[in-house]
Amino acid sequence: MARLPELEALEIWRQELARRSDRYRGSLTVDYFNIRDSTRWMRQAYAIGRAAAPLLVWLAPIGLLLLGRRRIIPKSTVGRLVLGVQAARSAKSLWKALSNHGAGSR
Repeated sequence: MARLPELEALEIWRQELARRSDRYRGSLTVDYFNIRDSTRWMRQAYAIGRAAAPLLVWLAPIGLLLLGRRRIIPKSTVGRLVLGVQAARSAKSLWKALSNHGAGSR
């Protein structure tokens, strides 16, 4: 069985560990709030970007048109078919992006 001085030493050590734990816990809490506050702008920027993404998808072709980029329409039937498939893929991906955006914001 442990003697009384050993028990007192263990009790003092336990109290010191409890004080250290409280200090570390307080330090972690302060660090957490500092990090949260300093990264708040990231969440706001992400939300703005998600909200603006569908609008940018619609405005991109208009921007290209205003910059003077011309789309060449092929004369052959195969070329027109390929162009139609590309347009359908773009429309499909746009539709998915818009429908997923609407479902995610609810």
